Amino acid sequence: MLGLVVWVTVRVFRRAPWAGLAAVLLLGTVVLYLWGMLALFTLDIAETCALRHHQPYDWEAVRAGQSLLPLSAPCNASYDMVPGYVNPGLLVGIAGTAGAAVMAVRAGRARRRRTVDVT
Repeated sequence: MLGLVVWVTVRVFRRAPWAGLAAVLLLGTVVLYLWGMLALFTLDIAETCALRHHQPYDWEAVRAGQSLLPLSAPCNASYDMVPGYVNPGLLVGIAGTAGAAVMAVRAGRARRRRTVDVT
């Protein structure tokens, strides 16, 4: 499976480097989002806060603060179980993917314009 992913990625990069970059950035952004989502899926939030993060549990902060975008899973008002690099990384990944996609479209249009046969 990994070999297939590498083969497709290399093939896309050779034909359309900007599209390949957009695909890789999108994949990285999705993986980072899933990594951040792992903090949201705990069976017992109070126990996870106390034993893993050594933070007191505050029910009001948890009820008011959990969200999927931006990712947030607070133990209390001052501590979040989602790593601090996840949300800025998502922003950079989304912006990079959008920029690479725009450049891929521009490069594709320029390539078509150059190869149009005027007869």
